[in-house]
Amino acid sequence: MDILISQGETFVRTNGEPYIGPYYIDIYNVAYVYDPSTKIPERLVHRKVYYTEFMRNRISEKGGYTSPKPYIPHIEEVQLTNNSFYRFFCQRRNNPLLTIVEIDELQYDNIEEGYNNNFPSLTLYNKIKINWMVRGDVSYVESYNRNQIKNAELDFKGITQKLKNPLEFYKITI
Repeated sequence: MDILISQGETFVRTNGEPYIGPYYIDIYNVAYVYDPSTKIPERLVHRKVYYTEFMRNRISEKGGYTSPKPYIPHIEEVQLTNNSFYRFFCQRRNNPLLTIVEIDELQYDNIEEGYNNNFPSLTLYNKIKINWMVRGDVSYVESYNRNQIKNAELDFKGITQKLKNPLEFYKITI
């Protein structure tokens, strides 16, 4: 693993703040903060990707509806103890293949019928919750997550294109 240094021009943290400091890129081409003192590394997002997604999906009211705010999960020790966590997604009903956004649980729980200026509307968005395994035997975890993606695709077209890496967030059991 090569340790690289970001000067704040390439990567941002998931909250949009420029990241300055050491990082590494895993075999799936995902960048993480390099911090040997933590068990769960913080994921970094390429600046262009973050701002493109942010601008495309920014919260903006249009006709009384709110767009979903993209979310990148942060794995916590509680989730690692349980070996899995739920991931939440929504997609525009009129353009499902191109508008899949990962959202947080609060947004997922509050997507509902009618107008609500703080959350997306169920009249415009489909939603789905997927149980995502992050710890255990690597082949079992990969198989389990592939099945979750396959089953989700039946009702939520395009999710296979969004979730290409079944070992995303996987943590080696020590």
